[in-house]
Amino acid sequence: MRTITIQLSQDSCKKALKELKDYQKWFNKKLDEVCKRLAEFGLTRAQAYYSQALYDGIKDVAVSVEKRDNGYAVVAKGSTVMFLEFGTGVHYPNDHPKAGELGVAHGTYGKGLGNNDYWFYTGQPGNAGGELAYGHKNSTITHGNPANMSLYNSAKDMRGEIKRIVEEVFRN
Repeated sequence: MRTITIQLSQDSCKKALKELKDYQKWFNKKLDEVCKRLAEFGLTRAQAYYSQALYDGIKDVAVSVEKRDNGYAVVAKGSTVMFLEFGTGVHYPNDHPKAGELGVAHGTYGKGLGNNDYWFYTGQPGNAGGELAYGHKNSTITHGNPANMSLYNSAKDMRGEIKRIVEEVFRN
């Protein structure tokens, strides 16, 4: 059996601790870069999904990346985020995979009008084919809109990019 001997001194231990601390700083910086790049990728995906969303009324969604204590978050803000993400109305399938878990099935949020076959609102018709309602001044008739799942699909896309982004960041 071969024996390996390592000589330790106070100076060599201090040097090893400094190298470990330097490595930890480097690693944390790279980890932050991975998280930021992943969030930026998620931002572009969410913006693309929201731009393709079918909706009645206005679409006031603004998507951004926010720095948080523990990393970054892709955040969608606006009064129509929930309607676009989860869909509304009984004419469209309640097919968002997280709807039941989060308690946002059609007709259970907003004013609950999604339980009706159709309803009226005052405002722009949007791009889902809403039309001005006959006899209802400045009102649009709607059957709701399909779930666009912008954030859900963006998160799925982000999971698919983790390996590529980690390899790019740690390669440099």
